[in-house]
Amino acid sequence: MADIDEKKPDDDIQSYGSVNNKYVIYTILLVAILAGFFLLISQFKPVTFAVYDPTKTDYYLNNLNEAQAKYNEKSDSIPSTLRYIFGDEKINVTLMRTSGEKVNLAVETHNGKISNIARGEMKNPTMEVEMKETTIKKISESKNAIWEIDNALNSKEIKYKDLTVKSKIKMVFARSAIKVWSWFS
Repeated sequence: MADIDEKKPDDDIQSYGSVNNKYVIYTILLVAILAGFFLLISQFKPVTFAVYDPTKTDYYLNNLNEAQAKYNEKSDSIPSTLRYIFGDEKINVTLMRTSGEKVNLAVETHNGKISNIARGEMKNPTMEVEMKETTIKKISESKNAIWEIDNALNSKEIKYKDLTVKSKIKMVFARSAIKVWSWFS
């Protein structure tokens, strides 16, 4: 029975020139995923231009319950994909004020809404975020806020650390969405 040819695992894969069909299939799948992704992003409305007011920041930092209520009231206008990404997280936020003051906030989210917010840091967060007040000003006053967010992430003006596998996956998706969205805004 030495005449029977042994099949190698790649023998069933047809090739076109030097390209295996499995790579063509992966490429087509990737293109289909990206097309769906672009369709999803095209439905988002960019953040509108607003003049940054540091007195409002002061007010909301001193009235966290009101800040939570205001955010939750407006959260339905945030694209559902972003609500998913930042939903169900425990985030330690550090805000560097223009005065030099460092403000730490512990923010818990559930279904894209803030369920709890307090001064200080929480134990076992899923994510840490640090940003400067000047970065918030640049983003809120920009005519292209998405591009400004992408730029701030790339230049490390907004720093984040994913502390769980789930938050790492969510942030990879968020960074990709922001990058692609910035191309169209």
